[in-house]
Order: sequence, then C-alpha cells, then structure tokens
Amino acid sequence: MLLRRFYISLFIALVIVTCLLSHLISPGVVHGLTLSNNPISVTSRTYSEHFPNYIDLKATVTDTVGNINQASIVLTFSAGGESETHAVPLSKTGNAFFVVSWREDTSHGHFIPPGLQVYYQWEFWDNANNTFTDAQQQFTTIDNRFNWQHLTQGMLQVNWYNRGQDFGQCAGFWSVRTRKGKCQHPEYKQDSWRQPESTIKLMDLCI
Repeated sequence: MLLRRFYISLFIALVIVTCLLSHLISPGVVHGLTLSNNPISVTSRTYSEHFPNYIDLKATVTDTVGNINQASIVLTFSAGGESETHAVPLSKTGNAFFVVSWREDTSHGHFIPPGLQVYYQWEFWDNANNTFTDAQQQFTTIDNRFNWQHLTQGMLQVNWYNRGQDFGQCAGFWSVRTRKGKCQHPEYKQDSWRQPESTIKLMDLCI
C-alpha cells in the first residue's frame, strides 16, 4: 500500500513539474513575452525608376542587439533569370536604425526594357554574428516618361501610349476574336492568330 501511494505521489509530482517546465520553455515565449526570431528586421523598402537610366532601391533596417556592419542586395531580372549580388553602403540614422541604398545602372549596355519583372532582396550581417535575409520583393519596370494605357484580355496584355483606346482593342484582336466584326483601326492589319498558352505582354513604343 505504501509503495502504491509512493508511485501515485511521484506520478502527480512529475505531471506538475512537466506542466511548469513546458510553460517556461515554450518556443519563442518567456514569461508570456514573445521573442523575435531575429534581432535584425527591415522596417521599410522603396524603389524609384528613372527610365531608362537607373533604378534606385532603398531600405531601412533595425538591429536590437548589435550594429549592422555588412549589407548586400540580390537582384534577379525576370523569373528564373540569373541573380547578381552587390555589396551596398550603410549609414546609421539613429539608435539601432540603418539605411541602405543601391543604384542599378540601366543605361546603354545595361538597358532593361519596360514590362520586365525585377526581383530583389536585402541581406544583412551584424557584429554579434547575426544574419538576416529579407523576403524577396518584385516590381515591373515601366517607362514612366509617358502616360501608358493598359488593356488585358485573357492571357494577353497590351500597353500603349499616344493612341486612342481602340488601338489597344485592335492590337489584342489577333488573340481573342470577337463577334463585333473586324477591327477598323487604320494602323492595324488583320492577320492570322492563335490563342496564347501563357501571358503575353505587348508594348507599343511608337510615338
């Protein structure tokens, strides 16, 4: 009987201790406070296109335990394209806050056409041996010198400027035939057509 009571008491004690320990060592929680997975975090990201000469990219980052001493940006032009990594300068703007920036040259031999998808992400290292890779961002380049018009029909996207709305409708006529008759736009000639199997973007660059 005494041995049985001993085992029952031991079992109860183990249950209580297990519950206490599980509360104290729960992942990411100590005394009810959630711990950050990484002391480095990006608080803002911006990009600015100056077509066709360059693209400015900028980010603000904070570090709660150390000083960021190294940063880089990884750029990829179009999905599945080759990536390029560049070291970027750092500037401190306040307690634990840093700013990084990169200017991507898109002039002359580095020309990037409008409508191209650009993917980028920031990487950081600090003097406490912490590293952080930001989530990948993306945007589509645009020639912002002009007021573009857009028309999407199925998997076809037409982009143009300095022409009327009917031009976009006619330009997309080859992929999706309508029952309203032939396109009457004077600059568009009817030709053979087929339905596209993936998204196609048409850019009319004529002034």
